[in-house]
Amino acid sequence: MAGMLVQDYQFVGRHHWSIPIFLFRYHVEVEAYIFALARDPARVREVSGRHGNDFIGLGIDPATREVVRFIAGEAKWRASLTPAVMDELMLGEWDGPAAAGVRKGDGIWNEMNTGLAAPQGLEQINKLLCEKAREEYAEAIVSLDRALLLGAAPLARTDYIFIAGNKAARRAVGQAYLPINAPPPEYTAGRSLQIVELVIANGVELIDRLYDGLWNPE
Repeated sequence: MAGMLVQDYQFVGRHHWSIPIFLFRYHVEVEAYIFALARDPARVREVSGRHGNDFIGLGIDPATREVVRFIAGEAKWRASLTPAVMDELMLGEWDGPAAAGVRKGDGIWNEMNTGLAAPQGLEQINKLLCEKAREEYAEAIVSLDRALLLGAAPLARTDYIFIAGNKAARRAVGQAYLPINAPPPEYTAGRSLQIVELVIANGVELIDRLYDGLWNPE
């Protein structure tokens, strides 16, 4: 969903984004689980996220076909998306009782602020492009090779926060829980920032139906 929005909607900066390969499920633990599940239907189903950025897209120059910038960030779903849950996502859990404690500061804002200029996800995309589409993305691969060298000049980066959640009972139509006019003081990275909140009425039921359709052999 994060990728669909990136490709089909005009985001901050009006850049054209391309997602040649999704990284969500391409890691060893999930690969091993899917291998086992295909051979043992009785195995308990699991959900596993990926390490590093949840989402990365590339800004490819249409003339040179080189990668000139990228968009990276976090994509989260919460079945109960309330202001308190959003605060926990963005700022981290309470260190001590909520009434007297302080936030741990390990939430999404911290992840944005401390994100590498060239995150590991770029290297993962580069390796997969070499494996899957070397000829089609030859110039992009070479430009990523240069950007991933130690000490190389970093590519321009856009930060992206995508939060999807089930509609809270008291949430008004069009109400946003995150800032919409300017970045908050908790965001100190100083890069272009795109925030998307996707609110789904009866979202849990919708997701259950989608997964039932995927798993149903009929």
